[in-house]
Amino acid sequence: MKKFVFIFLLSMVCSTHCALNWKTISGHLLPDGETKDIADVIFKKELFDAYLKRHPKAPAVFREAGFELLKKDCRIIIHPRLPDFVLKLARTKLGPQNPSKTCSVIERVLRADIMRGLIKELGLTRVIIPKKYLYHPKFLKRELLDSNFVCFAEKFDLLSFKENRHALWNLPKETVQEMITFIRAVGFLDIHAENVCVMPDKSIAYIDTEELTPWYEPQECVDWFNEFIAPEKTQACIDNFVRFVNPRSLPMD
Repeated sequence: MKKFVFIFLLSMVCSTHCALNWKTISGHLLPDGETKDIADVIFKKELFDAYLKRHPKAPAVFREAGFELLKKDCRIIIHPRLPDFVLKLARTKLGPQNPSKTCSVIERVLRADIMRGLIKELGLTRVIIPKKYLYHPKFLKRELLDSNFVCFAEKFDLLSFKENRHALWNLPKETVQEMITFIRAVGFLDIHAENVCVMPDKSIAYIDTEELTPWYEPQECVDWFNEFIAPEKTQACIDNFVRFVNPRSLPMD
């Protein structure tokens, strides 16, 4: 299993994503149409100026523009004119890093597609990943950096945190087994009730696509894979998930 998954991931990374450029991300951009037209209207330069400079009035600026803040720092937002999407901006608190020198927003979208492809290859039907797109406001620079993009993530009709936690305790064994297979395939996952969401059909939506594979040279990808798919880390993540979905623990096999 691990050898197959590694070959699959490495082939995708090496074939399309090792070098980030406009050609390789073109298939991940928000398509032309009504949604993009609305985005062009509601996203103004003053929003990005206030957010990226961490201006204390940034939340007020976003609210005045009609956005609802899902995170107090404005990083995750929604808008009534874009009801099908959750909008994610660059992180502004990265220690020595900053959003003008990172590309995690871009990688979040690319990784979502890799995860979706992996789920298809593994034949999983009870684990789903939201579709994600990159939106580039015309007034921002064309550099492939976090500060120049917004992630448009497919919005699911999620339960409240408390309801989701209860639903996770009552997942069908088949769903639990598929999630364990998924964890075995990708290695480390950030398991908590905001990332692992139970859908109405009792499938699991895993919405955090930040941790999967780096966009480095092939050998560095090999090094990453060996670290994150290491048996002890994978098993620890599975054990955590099993405890997470059922305090009494479910059998893993």
